[in-house]
Amino acid sequence: MVGTNLADLNGQALAWCNKVNGKVHTTTNEIPFERLKKGLSLLSREYIIDKINPMRVQKDCLISYAGNQYFVPAEYVGKDVAAAALDSILAAYYEGKQMALHRISYQRKDMVVNPQHSRRHTKTDNGQGKYSAGTSKSDRFPLETV
Repeated sequence: MVGTNLADLNGQALAWCNKVNGKVHTTTNEIPFERLKKGLSLLSREYIIDKINPMRVQKDCLISYAGNQYFVPAEYVGKDVAAAALDSILAAYYEGKQMALHRISYQRKDMVVNPQHSRRHTKTDNGQGKYSAGTSKSDRFPLETV
């Protein structure tokens, strides 16, 4: 069967796919269309992971994501970590273990602080704590973790 144009060829290909996927597969002993329906019903929610962002924790205990800065625990300064966004949450991981969790700020140039992380961050030029626990460069976004 030779197609006369692209639409005809696409129609023939679709008919072949429907025919093949409607029969019992010899390896799985299942009909692919039926197996797909079962698999889709197992998903309880949609998972959208933007991408894994590798980065290094800066000397001031900050990582950057989408134009904002997020505090992480001081023991990770200078280490390579990975950040992943899921829904409205930013999670930071070190060697596969989650070490920070923040709500994503949709402002720009915001600094999101977890008070538990910032208590350890106390050095500045004048010896005073640069950021006290629970403070932020911006009051536009609540400072909390999930």
